[in-house]
Amino acid sequence: MHTGDDTANLITFASGPKICVKALVHEGILIESYLQEAPHFSAELIGSGTEPIREWLQRYSCKEQGPTLQIRLGAAPFTKTVWEKLLEVPFGKTLSYQALSHSAGSPKGARAAGQAVGANPLPLFIPCHRVIASDGSLGGFSQGLEVKRRLLEFELVDPEKIS
Repeated sequence: MHTGDDTANLITFASGPKICVKALVHEGILIESYLQEAPHFSAELIGSGTEPIREWLQRYSCKEQGPTLQIRLGAAPFTKTVWEKLLEVPFGKTLSYQALSHSAGSPKGARAAGQAVGANPLPLFIPCHRVIASDGSLGGFSQGLEVKRRLLEFELVDPEKIS
């Protein structure tokens, strides 16, 4: 993810879902992120113009709404629509793949919505972890189900609603 000439910053938060966030930023535009389990919530921001992302992560760690970020959404139209719909899912809420596909204009496209969710290059920032299966199970997550579970628990999603 590092482009060589960009600056790197490491931020560590004492609270949070015990997830490490790595994000690539170019001229203030969030391009890519990666999540992994960690002993504490931290973030590595690579690139120029990282202040909005730093503020967003700080607010997220305090369970507050962060500022609107500039993000790069290069994808097929349906995939881009799915990602835009994910940005509308509030902190602490979930929806099913079926509900997501319906809101994206394809009522019978739950599988296609799942593929779009799986292709999300910005997990956490485009909150694909908030999408669960219709039966209440976690479904999938590109960063691993334990990371997804931790994020949902951190956001205070009712554990009875996910299995």
